Amino acid sequence: MDGLSAMLIGHSFVRRFKNYVRTTEDKRVKWNLGLERIHIRYDGLGGRKVGTILNETLENKLKNPPNIVILQIGGNDISNGKRPETVASDIENLVIKLHQEYHVEYILVSELIQRKSAPLKYNENVMLCNRILTALLEHIPFAKLWHHRGIRNSQFNLYIEDGVHYNDRGNYKLYQSYKQACIFGESQLN
Repeated sequence: MDGLSAMLIGHSFVRRFKNYVRTTEDKRVKWNLGLERIHIRYDGLGGRKVGTILNETLENKLKNPPNIVILQIGGNDISNGKRPETVASDIENLVIKLHQEYHVEYILVSELIQRKSAPLKYNENVMLCNRILTALLEHIPFAKLWHHRGIRNSQFNLYIEDGVHYNDRGNYKLYQSYKQACIFGESQLN
């Protein structure tokens, strides 16, 4: 395929986001995030953890590697009791693998998302993991921690009843953020 491509890889947030983009009646929402020059692919699997991606055979999914990967991963690891330091290190290893083995040019790691209904210390551990990721990724020229703007302090309810996943309003906020992440990623390509 000619032109640039980006791939959003992650857990249930990505699966649900893909479904939102496919089925919403909101005319502002486009499959390619409204970016005519970038082909967008989605790979979301509910319950996915960082180690799952590390251990998957990515060759099939990345036969034609995208220029940009956006990772939305880590929340399931934290909710299953994995230490924030370990999750951050695993994500760093995944970033390096995507770049070195699959020749992805730029990787944006989306910040781990807090939950409205969260197990004890989940949100604290998410914030700690995000701080560690910021420090780990600032020394990697082909990666960055991406912060979702307008989500954490939103005055609106962005969650469905489970308190974990986003409603349409929350998914539209993600839509805007992922679009800006793609634009930023494109600006970082040589």
